[in-house]
Amino acid sequence: MLFALCVPLLGAVLTIPRSPDEMVRRAAAAVTRASQAGVRRQIVKLVVPDDQRSYKVFGAVPIQGTSAPEDLDPWPGGLKQQYPIALGLARELLQGVTGASERLITDQVLDAEDACGLVLAQGATPAEDAAVCLFAGCDQLGRLREVDGMAGADRLLCLLNPQFKRLEDFSLWQRGEARSVVFERGYECSFAFEEFACRGEDVKLVGEHGVGWCAFVFLDDGAEGT
Repeated sequence: MLFALCVPLLGAVLTIPRSPDEMVRRAAAAVTRASQAGVRRQIVKLVVPDDQRSYKVFGAVPIQGTSAPEDLDPWPGGLKQQYPIALGLARELLQGVTGASERLITDQVLDAEDACGLVLAQGATPAEDAAVCLFAGCDQLGRLREVDGMAGADRLLCLLNPQFKRLEDFSLWQRGEARSVVFERGYECSFAFEEFACRGEDVKLVGEHGVGWCAFVFLDDGAEGT
């Protein structure tokens, strides 16, 4: 049985993304709406889909792909396993936001140990350039400060699936820097699609800038209905 608790804006309808492509398209639209409203620092949360590749590419971040037929321990893996798939999502997201072609989007590894990366998109004008920092964690504050300075106050910078949610996630000696680098920079969550368990039930949370929020709860009681 499916229950939905929604807090949408008047006339808005929120649904669960039916595919990774739809998820990224909706995320790009939400990021664009937020950017047009003046939000230049954004947080985007995406569900990283299964690794369905028939072969695995090993790059700057060493990975062990999952969900191949021979894998004994399928998805989800750690951040290093998710990195190549999440990197593709980040590139598609920036393409949707900036309209940049594939050749105008570049990426680099910021921290190979923690699988933190940076994706840059060249817009039609320098003011339309945008960046995504992937899997930023508590130990990447210095790199995040550098990226923030590079982006400047007027360019879009998104944190995709950051590994922290609140100031208390940082150690006591990190919190001063965390305030200045993250929590006092005006970051807003422009799009979220998350999956988690609550009291044994499957929950999917969807939020989009300018639309609202909705939580979908799947009750495992064998009943049918909505």
